[in-house]
This record gives sequence, structure tokens and C-alpha cells, in this order.
Amino acid sequence: MRKATCTPEELNTLLTAELRRVPGCEGAAWVRVYRLRKHVRGKNWLAAFLAAGSADKRDCARALIEIERRLQAEFDLAAERFKRERSRPFLGYRRHHRRLPSQLLPQSAPPGGAAAGRAASAIVKVLFSRRQKSPQARRSSGSSVWASARPGNF
Repeated sequence: MRKATCTPEELNTLLTAELRRVPGCEGAAWVRVYRLRKHVRGKNWLAAFLAAGSADKRDCARALIEIERRLQAEFDLAAERFKRERSRPFLGYRRHHRRLPSQLLPQSAPPGGAAAGRAASAIVKVLFSRRQKSPQARRSSGSSVWASARPGNF
């Protein structure tokens, strides 16, 4: 048995119209389909999104299961006209935000030989050098002038 093919918009309107015929679901706002990557038991779409509107959400969800089962036997979702690009997988927080050595230099400035080398070494030196304490931080670190003074040295 060959199934008829429909576009996602046609299936959305068909599912919404069928759902609104069910008693108690007259106020359903919309239903959206989800395209499956592979056929699962002869089906290539699911009614995955439901906005119940003024109708009872549970009653609409129960009715939508039966409507979906019946319409999946009759209709297939039409193939996409163009192939979407798959997004690159997320590399994880650490790998994604890690600064690579090639990114230490500004992207706008082209490498300029010796000047770029000096700039790069200055950047690396600043990144890996210890910061000197400010005079205020040295005073509060515990070694004060009065602690090193001896009683007879006034």
C-alpha cells in the first residue's frame, strides 16, 4: 500500500483540523509535525508539538495520539527540497573556550616578521609572568615597618 505524501504545512493543518473535531478540543490552537531522520516502523514524522489554546491539554494530547496513529498510516511527509547542513557537534565547554596560541595575536593584524614576533613574545611574557603586588597590597601582607623595628632603633 502506497501512502500519499504531504508537506509539513499540509500535515499541520490536517492534524489541527482533526483535533478540533474532537469534543473538548475545539479550542486547540495548532499542532506541528517533526520530521524523523529515518523511517521508524514505516513512519517518517511525529506530531511532536501541541498548543492546546483554550482546550484541555491532557484531553487534546490523548486525542492527538489516536489521530497521529491514523494519519501516519495514510500519509508520509514529503522529502525536503534541499539538504540542510548538519551543525558541527559541540566540542565541550573547555575545548570550545580554550584560547589557542594562534589566537593570542589580534586577528586583524597580519604577521609582520620581527615586529609580530616581539609582540607575541610580549603577550606571552605578560600572560605567564607573576604580577607584582601593589604597595598597598604589600603593606597589608603582614610584614609591616613597625614589626621589623627594634626597640633601640628609634
